[in-house]
Amino acid sequence: MRKAIVLGLACCAAIGLAVGVGSRAAQAQAKPQEKPATLKVETAGENGSYHIRVTSPVLARSVYLSFGHLNVKVADNYFDLIPGETVEIIATSSATLNELRTQLKVISLRDAFEPSGQSPVARVQPESPGQLH
Repeated sequence: MRKAIVLGLACCAAIGLAVGVGSRAAQAQAKPQEKPATLKVETAGENGSYHIRVTSPVLARSVYLSFGHLNVKVADNYFDLIPGETVEIIATSSATLNELRTQLKVISLRDAFEPSGQSPVARVQPESPGQLH
């Protein structure tokens, strides 16, 4: 029986039939292209206590807040965003709101796999101090 299976696989390979490999390629081609997460970020706060709101129109996996060289503690990090959902994160830091906005980068899992320079990393736009929009 073992010889028949081996012979059958050898015949398939000899006539050009892909065993297992072709099905993976077909699945990869059939998979719909994922839209990149366009993250909307709003910040507000004062006196070292800040609120950061993140929203996405599409699924955003493992969203991460980075603050560069600033010392910032966040209540949550590495979270998933469902389309249309808003997540509000509480952050504490001795930095000012402007310093926080300048250094804040919001990155999703997809961004980690984008070629350098093509990642749509969200940066916070200047807003009026103290209020979320």
